[in-house]
Amino acid sequence: MAGYLLPGMISNSISFKNEISIDKPSSKVFLYLIFPGHLKLWLDDFEKAEMIGNLIKDGMGNQFIVTYKLMGRRTNFMVEITHFKNNREISFVAHPPNMEVLIDMKFIEKDDSSLLISSTFTGESLLSRSALFFIKPWLRHDFEKDLKQLKSLMETED
Repeated sequence: MAGYLLPGMISNSISFKNEISIDKPSSKVFLYLIFPGHLKLWLDDFEKAEMIGNLIKDGMGNQFIVTYKLMGRRTNFMVEITHFKNNREISFVAHPPNMEVLIDMKFIEKDDSSLLISSTFTGESLLSRSALFFIKPWLRHDFEKDLKQLKSLMETED
């Protein structure tokens, strides 16, 4: 048991980065990515997002209740937009059970459009912090799979 708990004693979070190039303008990728109706097309476990309160014009502070399948179980959790910059950057914090997830997305024009995503998962308890260490490869793989689905959808759409 001590071997399982040790990673959670050493660190309270895990982080990783993903990057994908999509053959579409970054502004189009940005709009496609943030539209809730599109999320379930490329995020396998996403079910829906419902806004809490009124829409705030610049995006920062907007909150949503997201329904998502985590580890095969349907769960609801809050997501709040914490940074929004004119079709170039968006950041949000999600509060699934026993953790906090910070996601930063940057949209860059190169030869194709590139999407850079930085993710940090923080466990709220020793047990959840330790679990994050062991599921990090699965989380990274899942993000990569979802981004490949996004790329495929965007590049086949006219």
